[in-house]
Amino acid sequence: MISIFTSRAVLFASLLAAIAAIGLGFPGWALFPLSLAMANSLVVLGLIGLIRTGGVSFGQALYFGGGAYIAGQTSRLLHSTDAFLAIGLGGATGIIVAAILGPFLTRFRGIFFAMLTLAISMVAHGLLLNAGWLGGSDGISVPTPTYLGFAPQGPWVIRSQFFLCGLLALVGAGGMAALFRSSLGLAALAVGQNEIRVEYLGGSMQRITWTVFVIAGGLSGMGGAAAALIMGHVDPEWMFWTKSGEFVLTAILSGSTSIVAVFASALFMEILHAFAADLFPTMWRLALGTILLLTIFLAPDGFGSVKLPRWFRKRGTSGSI
Repeated sequence: MISIFTSRAVLFASLLAAIAAIGLGFPGWALFPLSLAMANSLVVLGLIGLIRTGGVSFGQALYFGGGAYIAGQTSRLLHSTDAFLAIGLGGATGIIVAAILGPFLTRFRGIFFAMLTLAISMVAHGLLLNAGWLGGSDGISVPTPTYLGFAPQGPWVIRSQFFLCGLLALVGAGGMAALFRSSLGLAALAVGQNEIRVEYLGGSMQRITWTVFVIAGGLSGMGGAAAALIMGHVDPEWMFWTKSGEFVLTAILSGSTSIVAVFASALFMEILHAFAADLFPTMWRLALGTILLLTIFLAPDGFGSVKLPRWFRKRGTSGSI
């Protein structure tokens, strides 16, 4: 037990050191998509948890956008630009909304669950379009964040945002890895494989799914708040169904077996947006569709199904991290 704890502590410290090196050594233009990728990966991590229960949510943009709007309103309502407060309130918003909607949504399975989550997200999108106090279709601006009183200037603005997103990504990845290994995570996986058997063994399919659903909502809210701080602006399109679709596509590309693949897929999507949209502004979705088809044919279970080199994985494991 001590050796396992030590190895995980060493891994966490190594990743922190890598984030620090990247944040200090990379130029700002490279840190921007990396930061967005880590913010979006929080949403995808929660979505992967839902996929393991057998459900796919096409409404994660609801919690993502909700967290983003809360981050934008923090300075206005609470007169604070603290990033940690905005992230915390964004995550709490996602948790509360998911906890309220969960008992209703988790009663359904398959396509009904997917379409209901999509419908509720679109209702919220329509309300935002007509909410003048939230900027309507123009959205609202988000002030440059501070960090417990520290106000970065110049190039340190994006560097500090990168460090924040890197810390959130590490904590989120570690938390979801622990969840997947826990009794709840194994029960969620069992629900996705055979929910009737879980009920026969005394488990509650709806309670298990609801718990994972709430966790996914909290992660999405935190990701939305982080993305709003990076972009400096949020509008109703953050709740549109295409935003949820992007998260689902990222989850499909990563697969549900590897946490590392989630971050790789999120970064891939950001790179695709940055380059394909610039070089082929009217055809970048064609490039995305082509990549998705290639992934389905070459790695049906996503990037996470690709075996890592033997020297990179522990002996006796499946190769997914």
